[in-house]
Amino acid sequence: MSLIVPILMVLALTGCDIFVTEAEYHLPGDRISVLLNSRTIEASPELADARILLPAPSPNDEWPQAGGYPNHAMHHMEIGGNLARVWKTDFGTGTSDDSRFVSEPVIARGIVFAVDTESRVTAINAETGKEIWSKFLAPESEEDDGHISGGLAFYRNRLYLTTGFGDVISLDAASGEEIWREYIRSPMRSGPSVRSGRVFVLTVDNRILSLNAENGSILWEQEGIGDGASLLGGASPAVDGTTIVVPFSSGELVAMDIETGRMLWSDSLTAIRRTNSVASLAHIRGNPIIDRGRVYAISHAGIM
Repeated sequence: MSLIVPILMVLALTGCDIFVTEAEYHLPGDRISVLLNSRTIEASPELADARILLPAPSPNDEWPQAGGYPNHAMHHMEIGGNLARVWKTDFGTGTSDDSRFVSEPVIARGIVFAVDTESRVTAINAETGKEIWSKFLAPESEEDDGHISGGLAFYRNRLYLTTGFGDVISLDAASGEEIWREYIRSPMRSGPSVRSGRVFVLTVDNRILSLNAENGSILWEQEGIGDGASLLGGASPAVDGTTIVVPFSSGELVAMDIETGRMLWSDSLTAIRRTNSVASLAHIRGNPIIDRGRVYAISHAGIM
């Protein structure tokens, strides 16, 4: 009797499958492979004989802003054949459960400037790795709260900092002395771009602001389309001549006049076909590049 009960339970659980034929498993309709739209990069046969000519590599001693210079076009830079570590140093607090490190260091006048996850800015001698000065910039109300710093830019002997607590700050690059601080009400996750006496900052709620580099006053402000989800960190605007190209987290790429903020043109880098939830994030995470009258940009959705 004890063997009958388990056997009956097995038959009850599998009974539906016992009497179903193979033909009844197939639903009517056409079958389309889920891998049909997967693509691999292949060289075009038409370009097989095309020559790629690069100019001679040129030395570059500075990297003053996020992406190099305001237009982010760094071209063919010279680098030695034998890379080796020259020095290593600590400049503050790293990533933790509450804070994430997203800012990149900048280099100018033989000094490396870096900001840690607690908004402490440190100036380091680029030759020796020795600290020159260090300054803690978070307001007292934010000292114990987790936040994410934005980034740094060097311009005409001043250092400009965007922060996760909504401040844009200008420092004397030689001493670290604070020159001005402007509260713009929204956190920033990318470094500022500075050119022609203006500081351009992009906030997490897709606002682009132009500030006077001398005193921090707001010259103009424009707002992009909001986006509910984006990647941690962000791209800095590209600036060249009289044009600024702004990469919004919504996938918008907008060109504006640097004097007035007037929109010149816009485009969308949002994918029409979204194969998964990650691809649906249209965030333009990489810095756009302006080079010889053309703009190059790519979004997380895979549109270039």
